[in-house]
Amino acid sequence: MVEVENNVFNFQNVVSEGKIFFNEPLKFHISIKVGGIADYYIEPNSESELINILNLLNENHIPLIIIGNGTNIIVSDRGIIGAVLNLESLRNIEIDEENIITIETGVLMNRFVDFCIKNNFQGVEMLSGIPGTIGGAIVMNAGAYGNDISNYLIDVKVFENGTIKIVTKDEANFSYRFSNFQSNKSIILSARFKFPKGKFEELRSVRAMLLKKRNSSQPLNFPNCGSIFKNPYPNYAAKIIEEIGFKGFRIGDAQVSEKHSNFIVNLGNATANDILSIVKEIIKTVKDKKQIQLEMEVKLLGFEEDELKGIVYAKK
Repeated sequence: MVEVENNVFNFQNVVSEGKIFFNEPLKFHISIKVGGIADYYIEPNSESELINILNLLNENHIPLIIIGNGTNIIVSDRGIIGAVLNLESLRNIEIDEENIITIETGVLMNRFVDFCIKNNFQGVEMLSGIPGTIGGAIVMNAGAYGNDISNYLIDVKVFENGTIKIVTKDEANFSYRFSNFQSNKSIILSARFKFPKGKFEELRSVRAMLLKKRNSSQPLNFPNCGSIFKNPYPNYAAKIIEEIGFKGFRIGDAQVSEKHSNFIVNLGNATANDILSIVKEIIKTVKDKKQIQLEMEVKLLGFEEDELKGIVYAKK
């Protein structure tokens, strides 16, 4: 744990195994490598430690943002007022006698896919290569090739208003890149899944094929935050962006990827403002030329309301 003099909150009473950083630059923890400082950056080491931290933050009215491993988000250059929690240390996976998998929120998606394949569970291999943690994937109902993380979900354990509760799949109200967790204040602690059995070699083959496809089509050689926009059914955001001439478009060190037009990459020293400027320019041009309202897939954190004018997130 990192200690700072004159810290007004006694985190030592609730954090014994985890880590705390004060005035921490978030660009070191965000996949696209932009973002200002957070007042508190915390990595709890267990569910109980996390709950103690959440209670302390609530008691002291400290604003809170949860991140997984920093994918699918863009943090403003001015940073975040309050606390940012990274839950990657909550990474236990267990199987019971009924083959129900219980998985903590911080487990990385690729580890979950590998775990399921190793145990001959079918249904999550299509998500191979998707970055981020299980908690973030559930919040966004991450998916690929017609398969969503929620397909084989049983329920989700959350911390809400000082209480642990279980949210069923139906109560979470999943749809395309949506869940109720996006609009409420629940903190996902863990989830339970039940998969049908599959054949190891077939599952491993699918995983290898998808990873090869992602590696060849996505700009993994540059910092990025994944797909910027949701696909406006039945079209594809990347195709639309390329058609209006934005492939390779650049502001500062932020650039629309020349490999995949629905990715914005950081060529070295991009700022969050550079990225936001590209996003807004694409949205405006697509609306003017195609009469299509592009909707954000990544989350924009720490920006002022007037900066987000014209930005739309999909609603169910």
